[in-house]
Amino acid sequence: MLGSLPLIADYARRLQVERIINQQCPSRGNAHLTHGQVALTIIANRLTQPRAMYQLIHWARVWAVREVFGVEAAQLNDDRLGRALDALAPCIDLVQGAVAATAVAEFGLDLSQLHWDLTSVVLQGEYPPGEQDPDYARPAYGFGGEQNCKQLRVGELVTADGGVPVWHRNYDGGQADVGTVVETMEALRKQVQLPECLAGALWAAATANCSAEK
Repeated sequence: MLGSLPLIADYARRLQVERIINQQCPSRGNAHLTHGQVALTIIANRLTQPRAMYQLIHWARVWAVREVFGVEAAQLNDDRLGRALDALAPCIDLVQGAVAATAVAEFGLDLSQLHWDLTSVVLQGEYPPGEQDPDYARPAYGFGGEQNCKQLRVGELVTADGGVPVWHRNYDGGQADVGTVVETMEALRKQVQLPECLAGALWAAATANCSAEK
């Protein structure tokens, strides 16, 4: 199945997603796939037919992943997906910033007004106590959560022009919107290497807009 894979591949090329990830998260010299290739196939899966990570290999066998991305389905096993995500996690801000800066240059994004908001996500299930990560999402109520369920909050910073996402953050379930605006803008300004005049205008305009909305 070909579907929208050629369109996804073209946008990924223009955004330089694979190159940026490989630059920030280089793979071992003997790796069959780079982290950028693995991440790109995960992105394509999310945009076409999202499946649980352990089933992604089955999706790749049905869709034209080899023809479009040059990746064999058998190479997308659970261990390879896990290694790519583990490598990407520590440098996610650098990757986000570089891709956002590329998008601004490639598509002429208007950053004069940005919108930031947190959305609550409720999680079902839990690992055995001995395997539970202490940083796993914490229980929280009062933000639309459900009793006895764990919750996290997902933040997105998008442009007013087209709602294009330029920054993403995950928070504990008890995190309130207030107090995240300035932190988000500082993180974006630090990572997105834009001309100083544009960065200054972005900081001032976005802070003012977000403050007014909050």
